[in-house]
Amino acid sequence: PDMLAVCDAHGTFLRVNTAWERILGLPAEDLVGHGAFAFFHPDDIEASLGSMQERHSGDEASAFRARFRDATGDYRWLAWSFSPLKQDGIAYAVARDVSQLVAAEFEQRELLAEFEKLSSEETQPESAGFFSRVKEFLDGLGNRGSQSE
Repeated sequence: PDMLAVCDAHGTFLRVNTAWERILGLPAEDLVGHGAFAFFHPDDIEASLGSMQERHSGDEASAFRARFRDATGDYRWLAWSFSPLKQDGIAYAVARDVSQLVAAEFEQRELLAEFEKLSSEETQPESAGFFSRVKEFLDGLGNRGSQSE
């Protein structure tokens, strides 16, 4: 389920659906009346603001990823779609937890870098361990796919 929110022009949550509590452990009373960026990872605020302001001049939706603090204090990767309604001074936001996808993408990049390194070497004594990791990664992708839907 997607997390839905209505925010004012300053990014303050006005309304949220119950998915925020189910997914992140954050009940509506912890969000409504608070600025969304208070929950963003500090390293993601500037890029997220830039993405939103780019689109805020028109009425187009913007899409971006940013880390968002959950009820335990950990950060989860959320894919955001943000649609401003300039004439009303509000915006609709949809967020989806993509933490597992981001972790898989990171692992894929690491494996590709390792593969490129190994394929450029004359001797490849480490390749058995590498291919074991590739197999584990691919097996994990199969398991993630069956769990996500």
